Amino acid sequence: MIDCLHADSPAGWYRVRTVSGSIYLLHLRPGGQVAMLRAPIQSDDGERALYRDGEPIPCRIERLTVGQSAWFTFFKAERLADAEYLVSNRLSSTVVSIEEIDGHQERPQ
Repeated sequence: MIDCLHADSPAGWYRVRTVSGSIYLLHLRPGGQVAMLRAPIQSDDGERALYRDGEPIPCRIERLTVGQSAWFTFFKAERLADAEYLVSNRLSSTVVSIEEIDGHQERPQ
């Protein structure tokens, strides 16, 4: 099992699970580029989707360690030089596992 991820971790796909049942797919690319996809939550009463679930979103990993909440910063790269542009942050519930998944797929399930 992997204990933590950061922009300098090996390139590939990773699945992150949280205590609340959220699943994040992270695509780390060479050069520190990261994209995150959040899978809709499956529950007994159906699927609960949040805004932009399943869409790859460029982000920075601020903190991603098992036993702590994950912290991601989302941004539009073309807007970072704009002094008026505000990034978005997302904190997850506590991370319970991080695993590398098949990196040969363009977008694993």
